[in-house]
Amino acid sequence: MVTPENVSSLEAFWPVGIRADSGWLAYVVVGASGYVAFHFRYNKQRNAELLGLADDYLETAGGNYARAPPSER
Repeated sequence: MVTPENVSSLEAFWPVGIRADSGWLAYVVVGASGYVAFHFRYNKQRNAELLGLADDYLETAGGNYARAPPSER
């Protein structure tokens, strides 16, 4: 167990057991001080997958455009 006597300063904290796709909010009191931390990026993993696909689509479209005859651009 962590007590105020064990903590000289608190710079950051992150809850344990939170999935990458979940947002969270935490409030911690140490002695007379309160600390708030949060992470509201829902679906982080899925968003990263979609951004990767967007890069692939853009690359494919650019390649097809470059190969198209000037009359079809």
